[in-house]
Amino acid sequence: MPLPRLIPCLDVAHGRVVKGVSFVQLRDVGDPVELAAFYSEGGADELVFLDITATPEERVTMTSSSSACGRRGDSLHGGRRSALR
Repeated sequence: MPLPRLIPCLDVAHGRVVKGVSFVQLRDVGDPVELAAFYSEGGADELVFLDITATPEERVTMTSSSSACGRRGDSLHGGRRSALR
């Protein structure tokens, strides 16, 4: 039987990782790049950034945190919007 995979999903609002319930009462929990490094070093198989404010604000998703992770040597992949281009 294959081992379960660890794939954390970090909700991001305005460039910061946030925690809330149903995307309300959000509280800041940290820097996306620092938390990505933490999970990567902890053995995460993949990491998902979910920019929870991009669609309501009608803007493209964040790229600065993804770029910083790429500079660390992590592999980057696009999301739904980039797949539609």
